[in-house]
Amino acid sequence: MFRQINICCKIGKASLDKLISAARFHDNDYYTTIELSDVLKGKAKKGSQEFGVLIKELLTLDYTVDLGYFVRKVIEDSGLIEYHRNQDEATGSGKVDNLEELINAASKYSGDSALIDFLEAVELDQSSFRNQEDDNIDKVTLITMHNTKGLEFDRVFITGMENGLFPRSEKLEDLDELEFMGSL
Repeated sequence: MFRQINICCKIGKASLDKLISAARFHDNDYYTTIELSDVLKGKAKKGSQEFGVLIKELLTLDYTVDLGYFVRKVIEDSGLIEYHRNQDEATGSGKVDNLEELINAASKYSGDSALIDFLEAVELDQSSFRNQEDDNIDKVTLITMHNTKGLEFDRVFITGMENGLFPRSEKLEDLDELEFMGSL
């Protein structure tokens, strides 16, 4: 979340740490804390509120119709594409091309299980998890539960559980085991 809120709304680490502390203290999720908290002031408060509005808007979208549209909307509305376009001009890194490829790949999926099917189809380069040089780089690794076997992460966020996306409703009896495996 730090990288996203930092790029999208220019919220720094100190402000994010305050939000995280307030969320834990009040036993709220981060988005409720952003909405209700007076922890931040000035530009940081305005930026965090903009981020909260963005997340709420994205949560109203139906990604089951066209996952590619959903992914494009997230990338554009969050400011990622603009941020990386500016970075590409400066460094020639080609990240905008990578984002466009992500959108194209996601466009091939639709229906109730579009997101799950897309994530299951993504091939992960296991060597990227073993590269010691990358250990100090701030990054988020998007990975399916199936591909986590044998890997360790400092923090794990399991998403999609609120809508029966994970596990699928027909696999509900496996919920405790899946949550345990995700938390290892």
